[in-house]
Amino acid sequence: MKIAAVAVCFLVLVVGDARAADESFECAEIQATGFVPSEGNWLSGSIKPASRYRLRSMTADEKSGPLGDGGRNSWVMSSDTAPEVKTPCTFDAASHEIACNGVERFRMNVKTRRFFMAYLHGYVAGDADTHDTPYLALGLCFPP
Repeated sequence: MKIAAVAVCFLVLVVGDARAADESFECAEIQATGFVPSEGNWLSGSIKPASRYRLRSMTADEKSGPLGDGGRNSWVMSSDTAPEVKTPCTFDAASHEIACNGVERFRMNVKTRRFFMAYLHGYVAGDADTHDTPYLALGLCFPP
């Protein structure tokens, strides 16, 4: 009986890990706002929400490698604007949030499937480049 119980527990752990490894979300911005340079001044303005993000559980190799940061990170995010860039993310079970801190600051609640993203570049560097301006976005995520 004990052997059967151990075997069942092992199967649950293996199947549970396989399911978790396959978890992912596709996320799309629904509203965005930001700041743009105009005649030497920075003005707030509405930005067309267009970016999409993909969140997925890290593979075992990613978790044990530099992206996993010693097991601290368990998710990875990429965006449609730079799909080759993988941003490591943590998961906080208490708040149900996945947090990613790369070029973009990204937070997503796995229960509500809402996300908030902040792109914090452009202004502080002193640039007046309209293609690299700070903005904030919110949106929704769904399983693919």
